[in-house]
Amino acid sequence: MKLNPEKVMAAIEQHGARKIGIKIIDIAIGRITGGLGSADLPDTSTFANGLDAVEEALNEKDFDGAARIAQETAEEMLADEGFPTDLMESNTKSISKEAKETKRDKKGTKETKEAKNEKKNWSNIISKNRENHR
Repeated sequence: MKLNPEKVMAAIEQHGARKIGIKIIDIAIGRITGGLGSADLPDTSTFANGLDAVEEALNEKDFDGAARIAQETAEEMLADEGFPTDLMESNTKSISKEAKETKRDKKGTKETKEAKNEKKNWSNIISKNRENHR
């Protein structure tokens, strides 16, 4: 994932580094899962520690570092929930198999039925795990 420094700085000025850090981690999670975000996963120390590190990198204007940490945090969070590691790639351009299985139409990008079903299945599994931890 490549961050645009000008856009990130403007967003930080408007919303703060912590909120932008959450958004960057959410983007990384969404790219791996095809649409889930941090709100769909349990609030864990993995997320909290990763967010602290992303926020620190953003405050130091280390945008590549922030993107790398967000990617690693997303992968760790999903691994903690049992998300198949074969669907994750260890680079900042990680896109899941489901996200790759899209087709374009006049309205933009549309997921295939298989991709929607896989995403829905994982969303249900993660939701059930979350309920069991309460």
